[in-house]
Amino acid sequence: MIAAHKRRVALLVAACYFMEMLDGTILVTAAPRLSAALHVSAGAVGLLMATYLIVMAVAIPLGGWLDVRVGSRSLFLTAIVVFTAASLACGASQNFGELLVARVVQGVGAALMVPVGRTIVLARSEKADIMRLIGYVVWPGLVAPVVAPLLGGFIVTYANWRWLFWVNVPLGVTAVAIGAMIVESSPSQRDRAALDVSGMLVTTVGLGSLLWAAYVASEPAGSWRVAGAFALVGVAALTGAVRHLGRTVGPYVELGVLQVRSFRDALGGMAAFVLVVGSLPLLLALLFQDDFGWSPLKSGVVLAGIFIGNIGIKPATTPLLNRFNHKRVLLASTSLVVATVVAFALLAASTPVSAVVALSVLSGVARSVGFSAYVTLFYADVPERLMGAATTVTATVQQLCFGLALSVAVVALRLGEAVAPASSGATTGYRVAFLLLAVVGLVATAIATTMERNAGHALRARG
Repeated sequence: MIAAHKRRVALLVAACYFMEMLDGTILVTAAPRLSAALHVSAGAVGLLMATYLIVMAVAIPLGGWLDVRVGSRSLFLTAIVVFTAASLACGASQNFGELLVARVVQGVGAALMVPVGRTIVLARSEKADIMRLIGYVVWPGLVAPVVAPLLGGFIVTYANWRWLFWVNVPLGVTAVAIGAMIVESSPSQRDRAALDVSGMLVTTVGLGSLLWAAYVASEPAGSWRVAGAFALVGVAALTGAVRHLGRTVGPYVELGVLQVRSFRDALGGMAAFVLVVGSLPLLLALLFQDDFGWSPLKSGVVLAGIFIGNIGIKPATTPLLNRFNHKRVLLASTSLVVATVVAFALLAASTPVSAVVALSVLSGVARSVGFSAYVTLFYADVPERLMGAATTVTATVQQLCFGLALSVAVVALRLGEAVAPASSGATTGYRVAFLLLAVVGLVATAIATTMERNAGHALRARG
């Protein structure tokens, strides 16, 4: 039985996760109005979104180093304050340069806020309680992708663009006040090694280069050569980072947790899984509006089916994982994702809307079950001393893949259009793009087939 205090802290972290997800997606529908208000190009607004994701990905490991020095409680509350203050500064910006700097600071606050909060929730928790605790943390954040596009569109239509950022301020102030009352103090460990600056810089260059490569490749006039060059730099830097981190005392990212097989399998599978499910909403929105000729409102309503399925199945995910093992659930969910992606490739403007909605809901169900299985499996066999490292690594990879997924959708479409015959129409390009995503999804399924049969057994000890 999970203690009431644990539930309260988990729900507080969930609220922070909601803020983080809201801020990461609220600019999507507001981009045209925001670019006009700031007198900048749409690409510059895209840079605002990419910067937030890049900074989050590269700053998450810093939280692990700070956690053991200042204590989880102090770091968590400070991160919320930084995020809230940066949100206030974003809205108060007088030009694009000021807004970009404030966005960087906001990304740092977001990078520390949720991973550290998740560490607090899972610290000294029974293995059998982890699935429920993760459920408390994750499910409110799933609402953000539904709310954010509607809220962003409403704000830029009926209010000043500055409220795109100021909407976080009352939420942040409330979170700090509640956190100060319910989050318990934790001791710092000042005898740990100094910050691994070399590891931090090489890791930052690697992650940043990969995200920038994806961003360049997703631009309509983006150069494949430039994108490829940045990708090579990213891979080379991360390869060097792995070697450095593996032989350094007190590394920037603790990679010892990768020796746990269930963790390693879940990490690889989740990376492929997130690239697919994170790409689908954007690629479908482009298909519906640019090829089918649907209005943004009609497209948004149909896409809501993904998130309705996502949220609707969430209460059943823990019972499913308790009834069946993680391997079976992941085999089923990843296979269902691949099947729905292939089905999306077969859609046409004449397809009944009801069928498209049903397919969207089914895709959301597979997305939710698979994501819950991965997130809980991460902690199945990880010892207490490596819980912080596990959280850091998973949060970094998860954020990196969600950031990449936004670009992967557009890159897949560019490739689809490149290989499709000029006379075949836009639909063929979209079909190729969906099939490319299905291939990526099969990687997640293949990894699930290699998992140990009893993977995640410790989590079901009292299931």
